[in-house]
Formats: sequence, structure tokens, C-alpha cells
Amino acid sequence: VGAGAKVALLREDRSVGSWGYITLGWLGGGMIIPIIRKTGWVTAAEIAAGGVAYTIGADLFRRKWPGRHARVFGYHEVWHAFVLTGVGFHLDAVRRAVASAAPPAPAAPRRFGRGRRRR
Repeated sequence: VGAGAKVALLREDRSVGSWGYITLGWLGGGMIIPIIRKTGWVTAAEIAAGGVAYTIGADLFRRKWPGRHARVFGYHEVWHAFVLTGVGFHLDAVRRAVASAAPPAPAAPRRFGRGRRRR
């Protein structure tokens, strides 16, 4: 969504793509109640934390913080760090959701005839 908006509206307004990315980051919020019921609070908190990370990163990118005086880690790198943090939260939320939906592993079969003999 964000990339498509950037390509389509490249000459119009460059912030359109950023809003698309923020929207994607918060998209899971509309399903928060079913997510809590199916997977628990931790998964829901990870989805929210991912959205917060995307939003903070986008805001710092918009402000161009820490600015040009940063020697190694500038505002673009800070933005990428927050995006990767958001991705990490969302990826773990997906992992938890898949794990909670999977059926339990079958128990190992019992082996008879080993061990102590009966007389």
C-alpha cells in the first residue's frame, strides 16, 4: 500500500506513502478483540508494540531526527531501526498465532515389553 502510493503519487506528496506504512502497522488493531480471545494478551501487545514502533519511526523520520549532525547513525537509519523493531514484534505475533492454532503434537506411543518382567 505504502509503496504503491509512493509510486502513484511520487510528484504530488511524498508523505502519502508514509501514511500507508503507518496504516499497515496499525491494521491489526481492528481485530484486537478476536486476537486476544484466540491467542492471548501477549500477541495483542506485540501487535500494538509493532504499530507504536512504526509510528515513532515515521515521526522521527518526518522530523529528520537526529539530523545532519549525526556522524554515523542519521535519521534514515533511525527510521530503519524502528521499522525492523516493528517487524520483529509483528513477526513474533504471527508466530504465536500460528502456534496457538496448531493442534497439539501426538503423544509418543508407549512401548510394552521393556523394563521389569512380570512373573
